[in-house]
Amino acid sequence: MSDAGARTEDAREIDRDTAGSNPDLPDKVVVPCRGCRESIDTEYYSINGNAFCGRCRAAVESLTETPEDLPTLAKAALFGVGASIGGAALYFAVMAFAHLQIGIVAIVIGYLVGRAVRKGAGNRGGRRFQILAVVLTYASIALAYAPFTRAAPAERTRATSHSSGEVRPEGPAPLAPGGVAPLLRLSASLALVAALPVLAVVTSFPSGLLSAVIMFIGIRQAWSLTRAPTIQILGPYRVGVVPTSPSAS
Repeated sequence: MSDAGARTEDAREIDRDTAGSNPDLPDKVVVPCRGCRESIDTEYYSINGNAFCGRCRAAVESLTETPEDLPTLAKAALFGVGASIGGAALYFAVMAFAHLQIGIVAIVIGYLVGRAVRKGAGNRGGRRFQILAVVLTYASIALAYAPFTRAAPAERTRATSHSSGEVRPEGPAPLAPGGVAPLLRLSASLALVAALPVLAVVTSFPSGLLSAVIMFIGIRQAWSLTRAPTIQILGPYRVGVVPTSPSAS
C-alpha cells in the first residue's frame, strides 16, 4: 500500500472507530481528542493513528523538538552526572565487597543515566542528549575501576619496601616546579581512567568479550532512552468526511 493510501486509511479508521454523536449537538458528528478528551466537531489531526485537536497537536509536536538552550543541557548534564556517580559507586561496591565482576551492572548504569538525562531535559530527547548520556555511562563504568588503579601501585610499593628492608615515607611525591607537571599528571590520570574499561576487557580476554558486549548494551540503553520520539502527524481532516487519496501527480 502506498504512503498516501496508508494515510487515508488511518483517517478512515479514526472516523469509523472514534466518531460519534454529541448528545448536546445531536446533528453533528464529533471525534474525541486523545489528548484533552474534548469533542472535536470541526477538524482534527491524526498522530500515529490517534485523533488530536489543534491545541494538543501543537503540544505533542513540541515534545518531539530537541531543546537547544544551554540551561536545559546543563540541567540534563547535572542529573546525568549524579546518576553516573551513583552508578559508579554501585559498580565499585559489587566488585570490591562482593568480589564479583558483574558486567550486568553496566546495563543498570545505562538505564539510570539515560533516565536521569531525559528527566533533566524535561522528558525530551535528541542527539545532544544521546551523546551526553553515552559519555556519562562510559565515564561511570570507567570511574568504578579507578580506585583499583591506586590500590595496586601501593601494594607493590609496600611489597618492595618489605623485601628490601627499606622504610619509605608515604604520601604523594613532591611536585615539580611550575604548573606544567601537575597538568600532565592529571591528563595522564584521566586518560588512564578512560582506558580502564578497555583494559579490563583486553586483560581478561577471551572472557572479557562478554563484559564488552554487556557494556555496549548498557551504553545502547542510555542512547535509546534519550532519543527524540518519532511521530507521524497527518491532517487536518474534516470530522465526518472520509478523506480521499490524493491523486498521483
